This record gives sequence, structure tokens and C-alpha cells, in this order.
Amino acid sequence: MEFLADMSYWHWLVLGAVLGITEFITARGYLLGAAFAGLVIGGLSFMNPHFAGQQLLTFYVSLTALFSFIFWRQYRNLGQRSDEQ
Repeated sequence: MEFLADMSYWHWLVLGAVLGITEFITARGYLLGAAFAGLVIGGLSFMNPHFAGQQLLTFYVSLTALFSFIFWRQYRNLGQRSDEQ
């Protein structure tokens, strides 16, 4: 847990970038929400460095679930729509 308290904004940005690159390579859509959440948390941590590590982890998990749900809702019928046209 000590590592979470010492995480800087660039840790979150690197996590988001690595997940985004992995998502780009695999093109499955599973990591899109987690990558976007990592980038958002990195920006939030940069703007306000006084957040505790546990708070940022909680925000990250919550945003990952939210963004994953939003992306799933948005793109779940994408393949079906293109097949119908």
C-alpha cells in the first residue's frame, strides 16, 4: 500500500498510455475504459497533487467501470449495424 501513496501523476499517465497501446494492438475494446480512466486520473492528479493514493485508486476503479460501461453501450451494436447496411 505504500506504493499507492507514492504514486505520482506520471504513473497514472504511463498506465493509461500502456493500456491504450495494448488496446490499440489487440483491438478488442476491453482495455479502452481502463486506459481512458488512467489518463483522466493522471490529469486529475497533475492538477491537484494532494489526493491520497487510496482516493486515486478508488477514483480509478470507479471511472474504469463507468467508462467501460459507456464504451460498451456505445459500441456493442457497431458490428451489427455495419452488417445490416
